[in-house]
Amino acid sequence: MSLDFSARLAERCFDVDLELAEGETVAVLGPNGAGKSTLLALLAGLLRPDGGRAELDGTVLFDVPDARRRGAWLAPHRRSVALLSQEPLLFPHLSVLENVAFGPRTRADRATAVARARHWLDEVDAASLADRRPAQLSGGQAQRVAVGRALAAEPRLLLLDEPMAALDVAVAPAIRRMLRRVLAGRTAVVVTHDILDAFLLADRVVVMYAGRVVDHGPTRDVLERPTSPFTAGLASLNLLTGVGDGPSREGAASARVRSQSGPVLTARAVADIADGAPAGVAVRPGKVSIAAADDPSPVSAANRVEATVVDVEPHGDLVRVRTELLAADLAPGDAAALDLEAGTRIRFSFDASDAVAYPL
Repeated sequence: MSLDFSARLAERCFDVDLELAEGETVAVLGPNGAGKSTLLALLAGLLRPDGGRAELDGTVLFDVPDARRRGAWLAPHRRSVALLSQEPLLFPHLSVLENVAFGPRTRADRATAVARARHWLDEVDAASLADRRPAQLSGGQAQRVAVGRALAAEPRLLLLDEPMAALDVAVAPAIRRMLRRVLAGRTAVVVTHDILDAFLLADRVVVMYAGRVVDHGPTRDVLERPTSPFTAGLASLNLLTGVGDGPSREGAASARVRSQSGPVLTARAVADIADGAPAGVAVRPGKVSIAAADDPSPVSAANRVEATVVDVEPHGDLVRVRTELLAADLAPGDAAALDLEAGTRIRFSFDASDAVAYPL
């Protein structure tokens, strides 16, 4: 195991255990205040925990028995951990080449450091920027150089804090592709709000909320089959929980789940669900239809759920209708025709083929 981390920090209500295999990239998702930046600061040595232990490739980063004793503590510059923040933070008085060579210069002669810097500038597609000063760079160029500088130091663990947050929308895809290439086979933790970053960059996902890990696992498992409503919201999915309700009449590939709200739901089964065992049904808001609760029109969809509108809000070029149970995306004209507002009772429906059922 490359990283074995366990830390508690009472002041921030932080209590997290994390393991990271060698060469694995983990994406950490969660809302503001979830503890994501605290996790990075503890790994980088910018914060001391009240208790816990972290070991990276056999090197103890800290071993603090409890808040009364300081315990073992490795200084940040000795950890072989590189932290890349949202802002590039390049040295303004140095050229791009000198910025990237800064880390290697602490362990090698100038010629070796410069050669390593040129190598990493080439890796991040920034070789042509070597002689420029940071003030002459665009946001995307500066971020490329910052990534090159971090990797030139050859860290055993790379930490990235919202690497695309400060970039223009038009620039982010190119930086994301570059990161996907240079992170391959590298041990890294990427904090992000964007599930696209998680899908493209990470082998595994950790979801944090209020200083705790609330979901974790392989990226697609977590984001396509969430186990909590909070994670489902991050992944833009509806999650209805309940228990297995025996075999489905739709065939062996389908399962029935008796939801906590009452209705029995039918969906594609992605794993066996035992009768009476905890289970979930996930469906995307765009696959859900809405009608007034008293609409007498027949419904052909296998699944029908009644709920009360909580709010109606713009969602791109659609309108998202939220209730206490489900959300649906509608064309603005359709939403207006239904005259939806908070408190309106509505009926959701969706096909079994558009939803997935799985054990929780």
